[in-house]
Amino acid sequence: RQSAARIIFAHNHPGGDPAPSASDIRYTLQLQNLLLGLDIQLDDHIVVGSEVSASMRQMSYLKEGKLYSSAPKQELSPYDPFH
Repeated sequence: RQSAARIIFAHNHPGGDPAPSASDIRYTLQLQNLLLGLDIQLDDHIVVGSEVSASMRQMSYLKEGKLYSSAPKQELSPYDPFH
């Protein structure tokens, strides 16, 4: 049997703005609640724009695997998955 302990979601915004929308945040909360029932931690949800990507964890929407309904807005910077 194989299982996942952690997962990262990603999707793109065709318009180019990677800022998470209210529906992105609601969707992520629903996904996290589903995953908690499967003992899987949501590590991040990355929104890809035309020039940069936004990490919900780096933007303080996710902390310790938990999603918060609101967080301080931060300036977007290129997302580097290796740091």
